[in-house]
Amino acid sequence: MLTKYIEHAGTFYIQALAAIILDRVMTEDKYKKILDDFLADKSNVDDFIDRFMTQWRTDRDRNESNDSRFQRLIDRVFTSCDCYSATPQGQFEINEKQLKDEVVLLTHIWFG
Repeated sequence: MLTKYIEHAGTFYIQALAAIILDRVMTEDKYKKILDDFLADKSNVDDFIDRFMTQWRTDRDRNESNDSRFQRLIDRVFTSCDCYSATPQGQFEINEKQLKDEVVLLTHIWFG
C-alpha cells in the first residue's frame, strides 16, 4: 500500500511540475508575441503598451511566478513603457524609437 502511495505521489509531483513549467513557457510565449508584433510593426506603440500592460497586470493579479531573470526583463520593459511619451519633455521620458530600441535589446537578450 505504501508503494502505491509513493508511486501516486511521485506521479502527482511530476504532473504538477510539468504544469508549472508549461505555464511559464506559455507566459513567456505571450510576452514574446507582444514584443515581436511591436518590433515587426504589427502593432503601433499605443497598442503595444496596452497589450503589454494588460498581460503584465493579468500575471500580477494571478500572482504568476516567472523565472527571476525573465521577471527582471519584464520589469525593465514595464519601466520603459511607463517612461514612454509621444512628446518627451523630461530626462526620464523616452520616445517611440527609444522604446523600440530597448525592446529590441531586451528581446535579443532573452530570446536570442
